[in-house]
Amino acid sequence: MKFTSEQRRAIDMRQGSLLVSAGAGTGKTSVLVERFVRAVLDDGVAVDAILAITFTEKAAAQLTSRVRARLMALGARTEARRAEAAWISTIHGFCSRVLRTHALAAGIDPEFRVLDALESERLGIDAFDRALAEFVGAGEDPERLRLLGSYTPDRLADMVRTAYAHGRSRGDARPELPEAVPPRPAGELDALGAAVQAALVEIAAADGVAVSGARSKLERCAALVDRLGDGDVADAPELKELYFKGTAKALKGTACEEFRTAHDAYLALCVRHREYADHVLLRDLIGRHGRFYDSLKRARSGLDFDDLELLARDLLRGDAGLRSAYSERFAHVMVDEFQDTNPLQNEILDLLDRDNLFRVGDERQSIYRFRHADVKVFRRHRDQAADRRREQPITVNFRSRGEVLDAVDLIFGGVWGDGFEPLREAPDARSVAPRVAPCVELLVTDREKKRWDARFEAALEEGEAPFGASMRGITPWRAAEARLLARRIDELTTDGPYRPGDVVLLLRATTHIGVYERALEERGIPTYVLGGRGYWSQQQVADLRAYLAALANPLDELALHSVLASPLGGVSLDALVMVAAAARSAGWDVWRVVEAVAAIPAGGAAPEAVLAPEAVLALAGELPAADGRALRDFARRFA
Repeated sequence: MKFTSEQRRAIDMRQGSLLVSAGAGTGKTSVLVERFVRAVLDDGVAVDAILAITFTEKAAAQLTSRVRARLMALGARTEARRAEAAWISTIHGFCSRVLRTHALAAGIDPEFRVLDALESERLGIDAFDRALAEFVGAGEDPERLRLLGSYTPDRLADMVRTAYAHGRSRGDARPELPEAVPPRPAGELDALGAAVQAALVEIAAADGVAVSGARSKLERCAALVDRLGDGDVADAPELKELYFKGTAKALKGTACEEFRTAHDAYLALCVRHREYADHVLLRDLIGRHGRFYDSLKRARSGLDFDDLELLARDLLRGDAGLRSAYSERFAHVMVDEFQDTNPLQNEILDLLDRDNLFRVGDERQSIYRFRHADVKVFRRHRDQAADRRREQPITVNFRSRGEVLDAVDLIFGGVWGDGFEPLREAPDARSVAPRVAPCVELLVTDREKKRWDARFEAALEEGEAPFGASMRGITPWRAAEARLLARRIDELTTDGPYRPGDVVLLLRATTHIGVYERALEERGIPTYVLGGRGYWSQQQVADLRAYLAALANPLDELALHSVLASPLGGVSLDALVMVAAAARSAGWDVWRVVEAVAAIPAGGAAPEAVLAPEAVLALAGELPAADGRALRDFARRFA
């Protein structure tokens, strides 16, 4: 294989750690494969003495296949066979392998199972619901109810679970918010009271609508100050309503200006008090969520991906002998997509490091921040490697034509400035004439709403849809862009040299993906959507997944509720609420309640064999007839 001088240096510099900054399409995986193979064939390193970490299972399988194929191509059949059992995996796969071998030392069940992302998500939702129910209790604490009302359950769930996952990705097994210090008053309330009285005196002789409104607000503010006792703090939204601007001449005096200053100062204190109260409550809620989540996982003897990393980190960090054994086992530790690691994963790599780390990444391709990847980890290691002259950039792109690279460098050079490393084209990047010229086109639509309104004013007044019924209600510029893009793709695939499968349409977000899909389909162009509401997000598929999950574990209440509410169950939402209430009252799980209700004939008495609490017996009589039939039919099919 022929490599560039940059690639060859990255392959040959095998003594000591090396960090490779490799842009898109520069062949970094080929470099990693060749470095692996050369360490085996040229340096005599055993295949199982190299640890290679990739970001996904698919990438790990591809890397294994490429290493094996390269060894076979070089005639190293024995080493190629050994590559099938090489330490090539995701970081989670490596941690799982370590924990399987040392489960007792890690203090976990040797038969633990790894929870996939979907099951972890369901358990996380269930854990939050339980934590919130315990947190709110009987609703006797007004502050907790206020928090729930201010943020809504869905936003609270997002805040709590995001903070919890973020903390774990940074190495904290049981994340919690730090303790906060309550804000200390510095005379803001007294200053406000004095400023109110002075302002009332200042505008006493003035009149006018604005002055009258300001006087009313000052009087209400005075009453607010008077009713606050020691240690009390005003409600920030209420206080905010008492502010007035100096719109009239009489409201621009010194006393009114001092009132506004005092008002702002006291409002800031009230906001800090509210933030402190929310912080304390959220700290409590996060702790409860973590306890329930741990409990649900223990009941299944399951570990999520974060658990694998945390437990492996603790095991290696706490046992010097074991850490030394794994560190010395690997002559090379190779990490692909290093820009998508988080601090916890980096800590694990540091525990294995003995100046033999080979890391490949590109900070411009860090796209997994929503999974708590931290590009600062890459930048820090790159800067350290550069100081030690152990950084190697790879900048020649083999994936794109030179014309495309020119456009990329022009656009992103302006965005990132001096920090941008331009991609260089391969020597033969323009050797073959392009199938379509120009290679780069810019399709521009006007996003100014006023001009669109003026252009289609008559049509809009008539109630017509300027872009057709299928685009009714769509923002005009987006509809125009979708139609323009669909027309160009139609030209390229009908009269041009391309097939629909050759075209990829990338969008910033999936929010409006349906608009572009519709515009393409109207021209008879078949589409295949990845992301958005793809196959796995279709409601029918989600219902079937829930059915299978409940079938595998009827105690999975989230899955069971989902099935009962779906067409597979046909139970109304009101009936589900009644079933859940009966289950809580009886102390039973939902499936047990469903079974008991199904055993009671419609409109009849419970058979003697049915021993159920009063709440469950009452439920059987109170359910609407249609829901009773649906539950009985479901239980008969499901049992």
